[in-house]
Amino acid sequence: MTTTMHPHPAPGPWPAAATARSPGRLTAWIVRFQRRLSGRVHASGDAAARAHGWAVTPTVGRFGFGGRRYRDPRFTQHHAAAAGQSRGPRNRGPGPERRNTDA
Repeated sequence: MTTTMHPHPAPGPWPAAATARSPGRLTAWIVRFQRRLSGRVHASGDAAARAHGWAVTPTVGRFGFGGRRYRDPRFTQHHAAAAGQSRGPRNRGPGPERRNTDA
């Protein structure tokens, strides 16, 4: 029984130039493919967030696929204002040593 070798590999979703002899090219192609796919998946969410004035930050998700972080800039302003008005135990009023006991 003889085995025939095909001169060209079977067609697939990868580019013809990305063969076992060029792992760097294959890796670069996979990264580009993942970014394009991530852009397509998140396109509607990104558009809606930008329409509301939110900041969209691309992040690295699982398995190298891109994720997104959406942030409303008004939250930062609210958080900064609340930080100036601490509600900790020191700001609840006079403590026992400061109370007027002359009454």
